[in-house]
Amino acid sequence: MRGGAQFQTVVSAIQRLPKSQWLKHEGVLAHELGLDGGPDYTPVDELDTFVKSIENGGSGAKYNNTFVANPEPFDAKTNLTDFTRQNRLRLNYIPYTGNKALKKVQLTEPSADALALPAKFYHTGKASGCPSLDDQLNAARYAMGTHQALRQYPAIGK
Repeated sequence: MRGGAQFQTVVSAIQRLPKSQWLKHEGVLAHELGLDGGPDYTPVDELDTFVKSIENGGSGAKYNNTFVANPEPFDAKTNLTDFTRQNRLRLNYIPYTGNKALKKVQLTEPSADALALPAKFYHTGKASGCPSLDDQLNAARYAMGTHQALRQYPAIGK
């Protein structure tokens, strides 16, 4: 992994996270795990690298003999998008395509656009019982006053 983050340290940090019925934005999870960025990558990039190694059972490529398996029991491929199965890491995610035009936008102030940015949303603990991503995003839109049902009531949104 980039930035010197050790595989087992990240695994331990994930397993120490409390169970939650809510999804977490990838940026929030990367921060909670203490992942660092660098001049050419962000903490989310570091999280993506870790997740890719879990999903592939290791890192590198077999075709050019650079593949290095993860330590057991994480040396087998694991589908982290499958919410119907529990995995040893206790971590799943939902990829959210959002508004692809906003993919490279860096928000510096609170904005309703934050709910439209493409991102991964992570869940810790048992996969069952987690409200859908759509339900959670809609709840946030209502709270922000930007849900389409509130457009006819602009005073409520303010």
